[in-house]
Amino acid sequence: MITGGATDGDSNRARKAHSRQLEVCGVGGGNRGNGPTIDFRPQDLEGVETPHDDALVIKAIIANYDISRVFVNTGSSVNIIFKKAFDQMQIDEADLEPMATSLYGFTGNEVRPLGQIRLAISLGEEPTRRVRYSFFTIVDAPSSYNVILGRPTLSIFSAIVSTYHQKIKFPVEDLVGEARGDQFEGAHIIIWDWCNEGDHNQGSGPRDPRAGNQDNAPRGSILMILGGATDGDSNRARKSHSRQLEVCGVAGGSKGDGPTIGFGPQDLEGVETPHNDALFIKATIANYDISRVFVDTGSSVNIIFKKAFDQMQIDEADLEPMATSLYGFTGNEVRPLGQIRLAISLGEEPTRRTRYSFFTIVDVPSSYNVILGRPTLSVFSTAVSTYHQMIKFPVGDLVGEARGNQMTARRCYVDAVRTEARKARQIQGAEVHSVQEVPNPHTSAEKELLQVCPARPETTVQVAAELLAELKAEMVDCLLRNQDVFAWTSTDLTGVAPSVAIHRLIVLLEARPIKQKRRYFGPEQNKIIREEVQKLLKAGYIKEIHFPTWLSNVVLVPKSGNKWRNAGATYQRLIDKIFYHQQDRNIEMYVDDILIKSERGCSLITDIEETCGTLRRYGLKLNPAKCLFGVRVGKFLGYIVTEKGIEANPDKVQALSQMSPPRNLREAQRLMGRINALSQFISRSAECSLPFFKVLKRAQKFEWDKDCDKAFSELKEYLSQLPGSPNLPQASRYGCT
Repeated sequence: MITGGATDGDSNRARKAHSRQLEVCGVGGGNRGNGPTIDFRPQDLEGVETPHDDALVIKAIIANYDISRVFVNTGSSVNIIFKKAFDQMQIDEADLEPMATSLYGFTGNEVRPLGQIRLAISLGEEPTRRVRYSFFTIVDAPSSYNVILGRPTLSIFSAIVSTYHQKIKFPVEDLVGEARGDQFEGAHIIIWDWCNEGDHNQGSGPRDPRAGNQDNAPRGSILMILGGATDGDSNRARKSHSRQLEVCGVAGGSKGDGPTIGFGPQDLEGVETPHNDALFIKATIANYDISRVFVDTGSSVNIIFKKAFDQMQIDEADLEPMATSLYGFTGNEVRPLGQIRLAISLGEEPTRRTRYSFFTIVDVPSSYNVILGRPTLSVFSTAVSTYHQMIKFPVGDLVGEARGNQMTARRCYVDAVRTEARKARQIQGAEVHSVQEVPNPHTSAEKELLQVCPARPETTVQVAAELLAELKAEMVDCLLRNQDVFAWTSTDLTGVAPSVAIHRLIVLLEARPIKQKRRYFGPEQNKIIREEVQKLLKAGYIKEIHFPTWLSNVVLVPKSGNKWRNAGATYQRLIDKIFYHQQDRNIEMYVDDILIKSERGCSLITDIEETCGTLRRYGLKLNPAKCLFGVRVGKFLGYIVTEKGIEANPDKVQALSQMSPPRNLREAQRLMGRINALSQFISRSAECSLPFFKVLKRAQKFEWDKDCDKAFSELKEYLSQLPGSPNLPQASRYGCT
């Protein structure tokens, strides 16, 4: 399920206007044409291994390239070419048109497209090959597919999709063209997505020019909800299902006689065309009439969202646990609450049909109530046409159907894009406006503000409240004498002399300049950018030029304290040079973080004076908002500095201590990352972690055994005894001068 992109306009206003067309004009428009009737018959199952719920993966020619692994997905509002495939098509990125609207996957995570481009796409074989132009969105994200063929192209081709029959069909004047799916490839791609095993061959090489007109011959070859208990709730079960195609071929399954499922011009009655709307139907699930049921051939599971599940008054205790997570278009993981087998009915009497299918319950926000994925579509032997806004399925010798609601589709789409965009902004805001944590008594010190210069109210710095009165008075005098080393405003920044250090850009003069596409920011970020630019202009560090072609985008980095900053080059070598004589003696530094250390309280003022003198000599300034003087214990570069030395960060210790035993490979990798962050505080950490390393080595078969449980418990017990552990009483915590 992919929403977003420039579908029906690249702004909320355009999408709302498109949605209102149905309210104003009704749904009778569009030129229906005559066209052929498109049928799906039992013989269309020839060569298809049934029963199955495999994805539909076809081949297509795009921009004169033969491309395999083209995933047909009625749940996607855009066509997507993944960058790994786009790079092999040798199309200049400068030809991409910018896009204002992001893409949002099933989990709601945002993906910024590189741009979009209009390309020719050809489906089918002669004499029923059809060529049309469609916009493709270019996305730089990992994927086992090369292309996702979404509703825009399916609508342009007036295509009807049947994952059950493993093909799509489309009109070609008075004939019917088709593109067959590769069931073996479709099953295998899912397996590789799970196991992260290597990459497939990307294609079969350039076509032989002798095969036809060389001008028209392809120039080369290139070879959305995933997860759940599809074909088994483990990698072993899924691989076993995939191997059935290798062993048995793809001829199995009883095809039956069944009726012919046909789509004709008359099925467009009441449908507003042209369109590329999603298909939303109504269904009866567990004796509840449910609207906003999204038909998605790209989903490997059926999903009921918790807000709808709660209204069905089914006890959560009836849910069966699931070992396998769900993964959206952006690769983010969602842990399902469980699954349950329910009756689902589609259509109206006398062609109403009822079947049982498993539904996965998910607690994530959504504009939909249910996603109907391939498991149910396969059980009903369904043919799906987003273009005709209906699905059809056999009911004995008759054909049943469930019609879509275009008005609901457009409202859901607008709601989804608006909701996901708002959610993405909140996620960004969460990085900027971080949650205020409860101060840790081990790392926090009582502070008070001191005004350094009475004539300037803004000249305040922080000092430790625990300082003795005599030492505090000396500290005030010291800071007053050295107030010139603080940058109270941007105009106080004088800069470092070029004779001390200079930053040069080493470029190849013969290299071709790369044009960076404009990056769009939200209102809050734009305000911050304007303020920062004004500060730099006022300080004389930058000047305005009229050279709009080869400019770079501003890079914003979130900081603590609800602030942003512009990312710049490091000046570690500058710091190493000017503090060479103090390093390791009374100062520690890394990039722009400086720690002045004193063994005795009586030498603290002397060490501060020496450091301020060095800063003054080389023209460096301190940010008073980030300075804290006279503390006995503090956090530096993620570690706790005390009078006894460096101790483990209690936040990291607590994060590891509160971990549950890993349930999959990803969680085991997260465990090892947290152990590595504390490795210097764990005696014989490599030996303690040996059982976990063995689990990672068996990546294809995750197995958390008794040895792992024992090592995990021993590790937590050891962590509880570390100095700085949250479990130790405060009296055993130490400070430094």
